[in-house]
Amino acid sequence: FFRICCEHAMQRTFLDAGSASEDDGRAADAAATDGSPDAAAAADRESLAASLNFNAVDAYSKLVVLLMKFADKVVMLKRALKSIVAELKANAEAQGPSFNQRPYFRILLNLLTDVGAPDPNFERENLQLLAAFCEAFHELNPLRVPNFAFAWLELISNRMFMPRLLMVKNQRGWPLFQSLLVQLLHFLVPFLRSVTLHDSARLLYKGAVRMLLVLLHDFPQFL
Repeated sequence: FFRICCEHAMQRTFLDAGSASEDDGRAADAAATDGSPDAAAAADRESLAASLNFNAVDAYSKLVVLLMKFADKVVMLKRALKSIVAELKANAEAQGPSFNQRPYFRILLNLLTDVGAPDPNFERENLQLLAAFCEAFHELNPLRVPNFAFAWLELISNRMFMPRLLMVKNQRGWPLFQSLLVQLLHFLVPFLRSVTLHDSARLLYKGAVRMLLVLLHDFPQFL
């Protein structure tokens, strides 16, 4: 059920965006035909700025959160995350460099935000829910899915995940985050050994350094 819903949400995201792009392209052509340079330029800008339609993705994440409130929360979340991970890995492998991270980043961020919001339904099982996200992020680490690296780094350093995991009582969340941090460093090692960094590797390195600075400031004992 979750896998089918996830597949449909992703398909709708790209199909709706494709329809919007075609409409924008026709508008730009019409403006150019009318001989209005300003109108053509404006239409081109709108076409380039056309974003994906996340309505289906947002609806899917809301469905997952709703089901969590009326069933075993941890089990429901694990099943949903498993479907997202499977769909993401399959598409990332099939599409290669053209893989678009944004819909998957959006759906995982939605779940992180909704599960992390103040809610008595989720607070009792806070560590188990965060551990479920850790399992998903472990499956999606850059060593396994390199074309999801930027979204992955943003997710593990997000304020709804990293601080909450590290603030769990008795430091029970520390080993979970440590494994994610080690995976990130292992991925960066080959790039850091080279004299010159590519632009993408440099951006990822800067993001990692910023996360480490946050850890040094807020959780110095962890480092």
